[in-house]
Amino acid sequence: GIYALSQCKNDYEKLLLLGADNEWIQKRISDGHQLNLYLFPETSDKYQATWATWEGIMQLLQMHEPEIYSRIKPFEHELKHKSFTEIESRSEFQFFDVDELGPTDPRYLTKERFLQIGVDELSLVHVR
Repeated sequence: GIYALSQCKNDYEKLLLLGADNEWIQKRISDGHQLNLYLFPETSDKYQATWATWEGIMQLLQMHEPEIYSRIKPFEHELKHKSFTEIESRSEFQFFDVDELGPTDPRYLTKERFLQIGVDELSLVHVR
């Protein structure tokens, strides 16, 4: 939580604590990106914050993207219990490489591309 973040010696440690991968951080820095951390109150008159947990993500998808949620729901248990490395090992490519290539790479899943995949063809790699 916030206390753990306050104990970090620098912003780099904060990013690692929040789950960012070292390679991802280094690439963003070398590309000249500036990374910011914003903290919001849990509730206000205008909104209620959602915790950045699998439960929170699933709740948001169910409310705002029901078509996406229905495709991801069958993989919820695996998403929660498999590591990034375990999921990536089922892929024929490195996620970081495809992320770097961006939408010009057909393996980069935009919302539209994801919805074009047949429900019976979806895999844990797709929903990750």
